[in-house]
Amino acid sequence: MEAVLHANASEAKCAPERITRASATSFFRALRGIDAVSCPRCGQSGAYALRDGRFRCRGCRYTFHEYAGTWLDRVKLPPEYWLTLLRYFAEGLPVEDMAQRLGLSYATAYKACHTVRLAILAANSDEAALLLDERGEAISFCPNVSTEDVQMHCVQCRSPVFHVTRDNGQVRVRLFALAKARDVFSMDLPLKCWRTLLYTGPFRGHEGLIFSCCKRARGAFGHRFVGQALPLDRAGGFMDIAETWMARYHCLSPQTYYLYLKEIELRCNCRDQGLLSILARMLMAPVSNSRD
Repeated sequence: MEAVLHANASEAKCAPERITRASATSFFRALRGIDAVSCPRCGQSGAYALRDGRFRCRGCRYTFHEYAGTWLDRVKLPPEYWLTLLRYFAEGLPVEDMAQRLGLSYATAYKACHTVRLAILAANSDEAALLLDERGEAISFCPNVSTEDVQMHCVQCRSPVFHVTRDNGQVRVRLFALAKARDVFSMDLPLKCWRTLLYTGPFRGHEGLIFSCCKRARGAFGHRFVGQALPLDRAGGFMDIAETWMARYHCLSPQTYYLYLKEIELRCNCRDQGLLSILARMLMAPVSNSRD
């Protein structure tokens, strides 16, 4: 992700004020560089444009649309819709409002926002390899989501855990591969709950651990929750910023909560940068193992 965050300023210019199809297409092309169009079939770069707007690979001669094989192709929206939606996403507009302003169904607007979050996670390749499946979809870890009233305990919980660190002013939310949610409950750490999120006090040099779990687990371990402030609660800290954004969402599902954690990490670190251009660049990245 660092390479994306530190993109050349001349490449990451602001989106046009009046978004048309032509201006949106120019914006996406300027960010990527039209000569860098890669073939989704063989991966060779330098495909050339055809008169009908499609591209043809110089190597395998495959003909494809400009955004084929990228995250942008996950939702069939014209470029001007995508660019407008990204502007709304960067501003934190609720999905319902996005859908209404763009004249889209709620399901389409939600799928587009979900795709943005998948692209954010995919920019962290090491974590994406463990959290996204071969189709680029989020892996579900919580076994209790649909049967939480039947399960009697959470010994099978495989929900991933992240550690939060502040490094030179940057917030780092990284997968703690050695632990699952069930392991944190056995640790002698202060534990707090916010909606479906649980987070701890300091752990091995990190400000805290954070994860999500189902209603059954939150109830079973509710006696462990503390009321005092933890390092993650401090002004300008991760939870302080996270609550501001996450309060806008109806629910953070234990199945996909980590997509929101990575979104908040990006928002924490890009408050003084062009978030829209960074998101656009992520969406133009190829989807690993895409099966178009």
